[in-house]
Amino acid sequence: MSTTPAPNVSWSSQLYRALLVFFPPRFRAEYEREMVLFFRDSLRAAQRTGSLLNIFFCWLTAILDLGQSAVHEWFVHKPGPGHYVQKLGVGFVAGAVGGLVAGLGSRLAMRGVALTAGLPVSFTPAGSLALLVFGLIFGLPFGVSFVAVRRLLPGRGAWQGLFYGLLLFLIFLAPPLLFYREGEALLASPLIGLSLFAPLPLTYGITVALAARYLERRFMQLPAPSAAPRPAPRWPAIVTEVSAVVVFALCLEVAVLGVLSITNHISPIPPAIVRAARDASLPYAVIRDGNNWLISLAVLGYFGLASVLFWGRGRSAMARFTAIVLFLFGGAVFNTGTRYYASLVSDLAPVQAAIHGLQLVGVSALLALLYVFPSGRVTPNWTRPLAVAWLAFAGVWLIAPWPEPLTLIAIVGFFVSGLAAQIQRYRAAPAGERLQLRWPLAGFTVAILGFSLVALAVLIAPDLRLSRVDGLGGLAAFGLYMLPWLFIPTTVAYAMRRHRLWTT
Repeated sequence: MSTTPAPNVSWSSQLYRALLVFFPPRFRAEYEREMVLFFRDSLRAAQRTGSLLNIFFCWLTAILDLGQSAVHEWFVHKPGPGHYVQKLGVGFVAGAVGGLVAGLGSRLAMRGVALTAGLPVSFTPAGSLALLVFGLIFGLPFGVSFVAVRRLLPGRGAWQGLFYGLLLFLIFLAPPLLFYREGEALLASPLIGLSLFAPLPLTYGITVALAARYLERRFMQLPAPSAAPRPAPRWPAIVTEVSAVVVFALCLEVAVLGVLSITNHISPIPPAIVRAARDASLPYAVIRDGNNWLISLAVLGYFGLASVLFWGRGRSAMARFTAIVLFLFGGAVFNTGTRYYASLVSDLAPVQAAIHGLQLVGVSALLALLYVFPSGRVTPNWTRPLAVAWLAFAGVWLIAPWPEPLTLIAIVGFFVSGLAAQIQRYRAAPAGERLQLRWPLAGFTVAILGFSLVALAVLIAPDLRLSRVDGLGGLAAFGLYMLPWLFIPTTVAYAMRRHRLWTT
């Protein structure tokens, strides 16, 4: 008797297998084959009766069982709703405590600014109370955010809080102190402002971390730390971790400044898009808001997922290198020009040269990633002379920028060579590694082809370029132009979670 399933049983089994995607990966890895075989046997038994009603009930039973079992498997190993309510409460209370401390510190910092400016130092009850209230209000959501993301942060306890405070400083405090100076911040130089206000988010982070740990032990009955002596940390490990934090902080600040230069200092919509929207009677506000949402998506995709890559696979040097590349490429290429830095320097020519060099670093980093991803080895061998050729081209480009059409053609050509290297590496990989590389390869392909099409469109129709944007920023500062690049971090992150990329 033939064991080959009938065609309708075969496609039904395939459909059933596809529905198993709603189960957790660990469950599918262990039980998927048995469930498909059981469903196939049940369907064959229903078909042998010759009754469509039996076949219908077979499918109905299977679907109901899938729904109930999937929900159960997703939450069977998860704590109950009360646990999350307690976590939310811990975040609110810890954030409130940290916000009060930061509010008090901000009062002292403002008086320090007044002191350096030679103004009389005075404290009014109303002003002090207002700062405490502001600190309390702004501390609440950031406290909840800390409790939610701390498992992704390096270190433990107060060290996690210190790192969280560093992130808050880089993202929310450093740019205003440097580029959007107003109020009392105008009374002191940027360096004095940074020295006075930088401790505030750091103190807030440490306070929130310590308060959250105390509250969890006090009210959630979490076990106290083991009394067994811990081995003394080794200096090489400490130096490595501190270096990683410094590199991460620098890359993140470059990324933040790049995005702020887009959202605050350029015309956000190319002229051709504005005319097309006007001809279609589409309100400009809709286009503007949609573009801002796309830019926000780019921020989340590049810098949020890059952060997860950097700390989520701490022992993988290649994962950290990939995250740094995403930071450098996103922050450098999206950095759009000198007007953003006009408040800091009088001569913008050196700043323009620095941005040009930064863009060169970002493009070089992405090309290096294409040549070495995911193993860290430069393969295949024909990429080695191309890497040398790129260094020669980059050196000439840095000293004397080429005409834009030649530059774009060269960059596209090198990116295509990196994509070809990825395809060749994928074909030569064993089955398990090929499964890990499939999604990142698709992400690289979409990103490079999308960039090539944007570059070609801008060369053919200059009105598609943003006004007052120089260099490669013209190909990255508009939301639609950014979208193809988002496929790189999202597909890499998906491969890490779904196919255990970089895990041994």
